[in-house]
Amino acid sequence: MLNELYQLSNLLGRQGLLPYASTHRDVHKMAKCECLCVYLDRDGKPSINDLFGKEETSRLWLHSHGNHDRFPAIKVQKPLLPEHISASFDEAAWKKADCEKKRQMLLELDYTVGNPKSDDIQVKPWTLEQMRPVLEDRDDICLESVRRLLNRFPQKENVSEFYDDFRQAIYDNLWREERFIDFFKKLLVGTFDSKKRQYTSLCACYFDIEDDELDYKVADPDTGNALVQLLLKAQGNPEEAGETSGKMMGISALSGTRMALVRDKYPNPAFQVIGPSYLYSNNTGAYPCLTRYNLERTGAFPAGEAQVSRMNDALGFLMKEERRGKTWTSFWGTSSKTPLLLLAWLESDPSGEMDLADVFANNGGSSIYEDMCEKVLKMLRGKLSANRKDPVHLQLFETLDKGRKQIVYSRTMTVEQVYENVAGWMEAAENIPSVKFNVKWKNKDGKPVHFVRPWCPGPGAISSVLRTQYRTQNSGNIGRMQDRRSCPITEEEVFRLFLPDTYGGRRDAKLIETCMKETLRTCGELLLDAFRFQRVASKGHPFTKEMLWRACAALELLGILLYKKGIRKEDYMKSKMFLLGRLMGLADCLHRNYCIIERNKETLKTHTKPIPGQLMGSAVYQTALQRPKEALKMLFGKMQIYINWASANPDSQSGWIIKKISETFKEIEVDGIALPERPTLDEQVELIVGYGSELSFPREPYYKNSADQEKSQEEEA
Repeated sequence: MLNELYQLSNLLGRQGLLPYASTHRDVHKMAKCECLCVYLDRDGKPSINDLFGKEETSRLWLHSHGNHDRFPAIKVQKPLLPEHISASFDEAAWKKADCEKKRQMLLELDYTVGNPKSDDIQVKPWTLEQMRPVLEDRDDICLESVRRLLNRFPQKENVSEFYDDFRQAIYDNLWREERFIDFFKKLLVGTFDSKKRQYTSLCACYFDIEDDELDYKVADPDTGNALVQLLLKAQGNPEEAGETSGKMMGISALSGTRMALVRDKYPNPAFQVIGPSYLYSNNTGAYPCLTRYNLERTGAFPAGEAQVSRMNDALGFLMKEERRGKTWTSFWGTSSKTPLLLLAWLESDPSGEMDLADVFANNGGSSIYEDMCEKVLKMLRGKLSANRKDPVHLQLFETLDKGRKQIVYSRTMTVEQVYENVAGWMEAAENIPSVKFNVKWKNKDGKPVHFVRPWCPGPGAISSVLRTQYRTQNSGNIGRMQDRRSCPITEEEVFRLFLPDTYGGRRDAKLIETCMKETLRTCGELLLDAFRFQRVASKGHPFTKEMLWRACAALELLGILLYKKGIRKEDYMKSKMFLLGRLMGLADCLHRNYCIIERNKETLKTHTKPIPGQLMGSAVYQTALQRPKEALKMLFGKMQIYINWASANPDSQSGWIIKKISETFKEIEVDGIALPERPTLDEQVELIVGYGSELSFPREPYYKNSADQEKSQEEEA
């Protein structure tokens, strides 16, 4: 990763996209969390201003030494009130209480005494030392608010007095809405940590000044940028450092040239999605052998100070908020509990407007994703003529814990490979017949949605399908869907499906087989219920949007896997197992028509009485997966009574169904080749695709009987 970042930083520098240093190793963005904004007046007295949400907090700057000595944001570790008050607080009553009751519970607490162990809110000596340039330089108006805050901020000798004022400020703000009340409770009494055996608060507070005459508050982004530039200016230009500069000189492992090296530590940038991380860290506790050769901390990988600074700038450029979907985005892995970060960039054009990251990580499942892929393919075609071997980099990061992140997948491809893979994926997504689900939803604009169809899925959809676990209910009700805790398919293998290697060969064939088996095992019942309810439900499909989206994605994935095996839609739609699946679907429709007409004869209305949860086609599905010959025999026996009924009570739809059933039977038996004794995995997929394929019913009007038809014809005449 460091080598790729070094190359990227040089490339961005040559293209003029990093004209000056824009990051400092000690200035970061805050993590996404709720954060209480506290103003200090001219006397250093605190007042509650606002409670920032997660998105607002993530835009605030922070100066810190790793996870220590934070300013102006401080995480209060321990409750403000003494431990005996926390221990006596009624947590059970709090959870049941409404806002007014919660407010009353906090009003009854004793605010006159504080917790002697809670003293996090103070400016540390390290911070004052690092901020000396701010205190000395009074020319930059952007930093005037920071200077005033440093002078007003509590220090060790007056921290107790500040805490008394802070508790009183909270008491004076208990009239606020419920979100404030919940935050104040956590700040005042905390929650019990069973591992540490103590009460903790872990509440973030951001401090600013109350002065209205200043143009720039502490929280202003321009203030953070001005601080970065001042601190960089104070430490000097490492590229101009010589042997007498006082900096640690040596050979950089990145370039092999002699220069000023990183002395203390590498920067720990705040990554999008996964939060703060270390650009490089060396755990000598886990690898003590490094200490034998004095390879501790930055000595294990010496790099130029200027080089590391530019690498940090390059990361910041890739992960700008406005570049979401282009060079970075979030990605849910097959077994991750938290989202992963995906970085993707074209080496010759890292600042381009191509939605490359979204194509690599999007869930797809809509026309928007297909349009996005078409747009990216069009832009890639333009790159092919210039340089077919232009590298495209893809990096996927996951969170191990709060302090550790790691790369789970890294790959460099050519523009030609990416173009062929994305185009091939979109072509493979067309490898299923027409499927439609009737729904009664509304889109984001409030307009009605009457049906949904499967669309081309993205890699995100593959992960969602592979971690799905669905179990149907015997009662005919909707089953239970949840995400599995673990999945045998890794994120690397997901991307091998989407972006296969030219030399994958046997390894990719095994992966395709495994993915097909896993999809059928975990989503087979989901697809069965999706198709079954499509024919049973009269008032729109009962599945939730998420369940139906995953069913569509699973169906598309199965079609893509068949395509990658060389099994095309034009061929498998003539196969025996596909035709058996279609026959089961036709049997369901015939059974449904019988129930609609015969159950409502007396009322002369349709769809008034419920249809059975299981029709005769879906009833033999599990048998068909294992013993298709036996399933066909069972289905033929079940259908006879309904075929006889339809012949005696003809209507346009039932007549069409009988005709199609007869044709399908003939196609199954036309060449003398029987159904398989034990179907293969491919044949099982063909069965379920055939069962769910759309049946194009004739659009003639429905008549209950011949008299009704004659009456309608007379009225038309």
